Formats: sequence, C-alpha cells, structure tokens
Amino acid sequence: MGLTALHRASIEPHTLDVPTKIVLNLLALTGIAFAGGQTRATLTVSAVVRPAARIEVQSATAVTVFATMYSNVEGLVWAAAGSCSSPENPRIIAASGFHAVSLSAEEVQGKNMVCFASSDGVLHASAHLQP
Repeated sequence: MGLTALHRASIEPHTLDVPTKIVLNLLALTGIAFAGGQTRATLTVSAVVRPAARIEVQSATAVTVFATMYSNVEGLVWAAAGSCSSPENPRIIAASGFHAVSLSAEEVQGKNMVCFASSDGVLHASAHLQP
C-alpha cells in the first residue's frame, strides 16, 4: 500500500457537516420511497467540496500536506520561524491531494513551523515542526 493509500485511509470522517449528511440521507431515502414498483430509478445528487488544508508533521524534515483547492490554484509550502507571514523558498503544490514534502536540514535550521497557503488566499495552515 503506497503513501497515498495510507493517508487516504486516515481522512477524518468530519469532512461533511452533520446537516449535509442528513440532507444526503433524506435524498437517498426519498429516491427509494418514490421508486416503488419501478424496476429502475435514477437519483441525481450533487455536492460542493469546500477548499481545505491540513499539515501532518512526520519528522523534523518531512511533512504531509493534504489540500483541496479550487481549480487553477496552487499551494505553497515553506518552513518558517515564528509566523507564516511571508513565504521563504516555498515548495509548490500544483493540485489537490496528499503531498509528501521533504525539507532539507538547511531549510528547517532555525525554523520551528511549516506553513501552507493557497495562491488565491483562501487557504492557510501551519504546524509546529518536531525538534
């Protein structure tokens, strides 16, 4: 099982709000109830996935970034000292998904956190690095 599969299995189940889960369940039950004597029924459901970002620190120089971004948006990942105010030598994440990011010892020297920001300014995340 690859790194991506392991991390997909660790997605926390709170990604849908409770009201969203209730609405989706009601839509499914309504479709079943009205299908009655029909041998075939069609139910169309659409969902909006909101942008989100999370950083998991694996070691002093390795992090995993999970990002769900709008299309045509990139993410920036960098090590910082104290605050994420300005990206310094950022790594670019070109698409949504799980991304293993390795930082060099020089990149984390004197830094105590890793930061993420999307190019559209919608997403920001940070985590403290392990000493």
